[in-house]
Amino acid sequence: MQAILAISEGARFSDRQASELLQELKDSSRSADTIEAAFARLAKALRRLPERKITAEEAAELVQALGLTCQPPLHFLPPEEARILGGPAAGLTTTSGRATDVAICIPKGSLYHKDQLNDHYTHRRAVYLGVAAAALKRHKWVLSQEWTFLRGTDRKPTLVVKCGDASTPTASTTFNLIPVISAESFPAARLAPQRNNLRPKLASNAAPGREYPATPHYNNELCWDMWPACDQAQLQSQLQAFPGLSDCILLLKAWAQYHGLCSGPGALSGWLLACFAGRIASAGGLVTGTTPLQMLKAILLRLSRSSTPFLGDQSIAAPATANASAPDVQTFVSAFECVFLDYSGHVNFAAGLSGSKAKLAQTAAKRTVALLNNTVEPDAAFDGALLTQLPPGSAFDCWWHVTIEGNSGSKEDYKDLAVWREVERSVQSIAERALGARASLVHVFPRALLQLAALDKGSVQPASHSILVAAQMDPEHAGSLVDIGPDPNSPQAADFRAFWGDKAELRRFQDGRILEAVAWQVSPAERHMIPDHVLQYALTKHLGSADVSVRGCAGLLDRALATAEFPLERQMAAQRQLQEATDLLAKQLRSLPLALVITAVQPRSPAARRTAAFPPEAHPLAGAPAEACAHVLKVPRCLQPVELLVQLEGSGRWPKHPEAYHKTKAALGLQIADELASGFGLRSSATEDFVDVFAGGFAFRFSLHSARDDAILKEQQRLAPQAAAQSAHAVNLRSLKHHALIAAAVDVRPALATTIRLLVRWLGAHLLSNHITQEAAELLATRAFFGPSPLPVPGSPLAGFMRVLHLISHHPWKLRPLIVDPADAMTAASVAQAQQLFDTARAEKRAAPMALVTAHDLVAEQWTSTTQPSAAVLRRLVALAKSSLSALQAHVFDGEHSQEEVFAKVFCAPFMDFDILVTLHPDSVPGSSRALSKAPMQGHLSSRGGKRDRDEAAGANGHADANGKAKSGRTVLTHIPQGVLDKHGHAKAQRELLTTLVDAPWACDGIHRR
Repeated sequence: MQAILAISEGARFSDRQASELLQELKDSSRSADTIEAAFARLAKALRRLPERKITAEEAAELVQALGLTCQPPLHFLPPEEARILGGPAAGLTTTSGRATDVAICIPKGSLYHKDQLNDHYTHRRAVYLGVAAAALKRHKWVLSQEWTFLRGTDRKPTLVVKCGDASTPTASTTFNLIPVISAESFPAARLAPQRNNLRPKLASNAAPGREYPATPHYNNELCWDMWPACDQAQLQSQLQAFPGLSDCILLLKAWAQYHGLCSGPGALSGWLLACFAGRIASAGGLVTGTTPLQMLKAILLRLSRSSTPFLGDQSIAAPATANASAPDVQTFVSAFECVFLDYSGHVNFAAGLSGSKAKLAQTAAKRTVALLNNTVEPDAAFDGALLTQLPPGSAFDCWWHVTIEGNSGSKEDYKDLAVWREVERSVQSIAERALGARASLVHVFPRALLQLAALDKGSVQPASHSILVAAQMDPEHAGSLVDIGPDPNSPQAADFRAFWGDKAELRRFQDGRILEAVAWQVSPAERHMIPDHVLQYALTKHLGSADVSVRGCAGLLDRALATAEFPLERQMAAQRQLQEATDLLAKQLRSLPLALVITAVQPRSPAARRTAAFPPEAHPLAGAPAEACAHVLKVPRCLQPVELLVQLEGSGRWPKHPEAYHKTKAALGLQIADELASGFGLRSSATEDFVDVFAGGFAFRFSLHSARDDAILKEQQRLAPQAAAQSAHAVNLRSLKHHALIAAAVDVRPALATTIRLLVRWLGAHLLSNHITQEAAELLATRAFFGPSPLPVPGSPLAGFMRVLHLISHHPWKLRPLIVDPADAMTAASVAQAQQLFDTARAEKRAAPMALVTAHDLVAEQWTSTTQPSAAVLRRLVALAKSSLSALQAHVFDGEHSQEEVFAKVFCAPFMDFDILVTLHPDSVPGSSRALSKAPMQGHLSSRGGKRDRDEAAGANGHADANGKAKSGRTVLTHIPQGVLDKHGHAKAQRELLTTLVDAPWACDGIHRR
């Protein structure tokens, strides 16, 4: 019963949000009247265009940019009619600001016999529109004109006309003029997908009896002009039969727009989506009386279950037609990757849709349905499904910009597709074959064409010189060193060797099989860059050009995780050494002869769960083997301790009073330290709360835990609640629970650990690490991998990092807490309770600006507070996240800026935002060599607060005393000087090692006091 109530309440909440969204999407009646009045004036001007003869030379000048050959003169006649196309004609107007499509029908008298051949109609159509554009330009109410290309094809130029009053340009109306022709203009049978209508003129190429390849895309574009609104009447009847269908279609278009599915060439057009929804309604897929949101879920569910190559299924995408001249459905299936026919049976609305784009839409639809059915976090789920604007490439994990020189062509080739479209399809095919099992989906983004101010100058070409290739990666296979091929004796072996060339080799595997294979020789630290090498090799080999450049983004942020002194290879070795040292120490602890047996040793440190910015490195003075420290040039003085929790067996002899209990545990810690020193020769030091020990080259700090700790904590909470919350035992318990939560999440999501490391480095680079704790950063990144989202789980650290930045910059921190529940332990009731606690705290003005809720912390007080981070710091964090995300998206999706420029924009702190900077001596700050942001030169501290001279700057930086003389650092914390080691020896120098560092807040307090 509770589940049913939760579902119904969640459904009502989502319906209310959908109603509010619809109010924002719908146009006002005044806007509709404005469009109608502007269209009436435009149609009147088109009907009054004068009849005239256009010579071949004049026509060639009008459309010079298209590069078409001269055709016979054009007899220009005024349009037979002008009518609004698409959604606005059916009442589906929105506030999206897009131009309204207007069809202007070219009279049959302006066409010639067999104009369907060899782009003759393409040329005549462009000339006709050029003449109309020249005539409309004379009217004062025409504010501007611009040429664009319908569906991204160079054969379909359209004229975008902005109409209105020059005194009030904001009240203007924009129309997109699209020339069309009547259905009787050309024989329909000659425009079937299997027919050819592009034949070379040269006699040497036009051999008698030669069969030319079919031109399905060219034929389909002609058919689209002949039947531009075949489904208009059917859609209007479906909208009348289903009162909520129009609202559903608006939500469907908004969904596609927010998910980046309806932008650019080869996209899901709004008309295609409207027809898809209408056919599902007419086929009985919708129930009359349901809400628009319920209809939307039914339509998206049908889309997610599409059977390739049809959108939906064959009954939806290819309905039965009474048109006897319509081609067979199988001819469309064999010619196009996706099929969705109009009711005439001649036009494939999905002709420009690639198979990868259709699969992407299916995946997005499936995830959206799951979000809308989410009853645990209905508000966050609805935001992700219908309110979050996602860039077109955000659903992928890896991106490559492919630049190919010498891929231009001319219309004399008479190709079905433009040369650049054929190159894009070749890149798609090669990339899919090359990446193989490494990627679950590979998609090439078709390039948009440059918009032109006029067709009488310039040339038609892609807006971008590079091709964007994106892939959703399989984390298990993305970094594989070997691509396994077929058996050498199988029929597929020859094809495998032909594709990979010299890279293919016979290889014996551990199971005894001998197979064709391709091996990639890279270091362990560069395995994430193997897909870049794969694409570079495959594209260079198969595109027939030596000038193929592949620029990947896999290593874009590697500099943030490695330094010259501590490269990635050594970090991986240090992580293995730490694991070995931890296992050995745990074994030694369990073997100690104590009064209470140690039953388990559990790590609870970021280094143990592989999320620390840098793993600790084996130290020569902490018991590390000599070979592990051969590369150490300077002996570090400070060691970051690896925290452990030592579990003791249960006993009824523990004291019941909290103070006596803690003293007993401290005595047991002293005994453990003595036993480690005497039994294994390990240097140990015990305090009341923990024990420090040097083992295997690392500093370990462990606390003791027994089954009685929970009862003692409850007693402390009864006696002194505030002190109990800050007690060592309370800190140990919550850090242990946090470690278990994050460690389990890291094991499930391979890219999560590196994403957390990038986030920690980013916070440190922007001077926020003392405001956002390590644990809070881990929770933020975990939410990006496990929270309700319309996007698939990130499969690369770069994708994960961008997802975290998007989360930080877009989450409504003032309205609700951030729920982090990777184990799915929270129910709708617990989430509602957390929201209620947050609302109460906010009303009482004691809510944390950044509230992070877990199953163990519904109050959100463990890792954040009212002052950590403060509201001002959170605002700065959000602004920095937006700026960094914008820089990354511009580079990854659009190819802007170099990698060095992007890295500087993301990881270099904007010091000019500060009024005062205090620069510490590098030798006084452990790990100073790993800093990403360098302080500015003296005299350039701030852009605000007036002019500062060099003396003030030097004093603020702490490099000069009262007399202006420079002071040298008095304390060296980065390393132990070699002279000290030589003079006193390793045994005495070991006493100078530090395992507890002064934290930043304490240092800042000291500065304020001075």
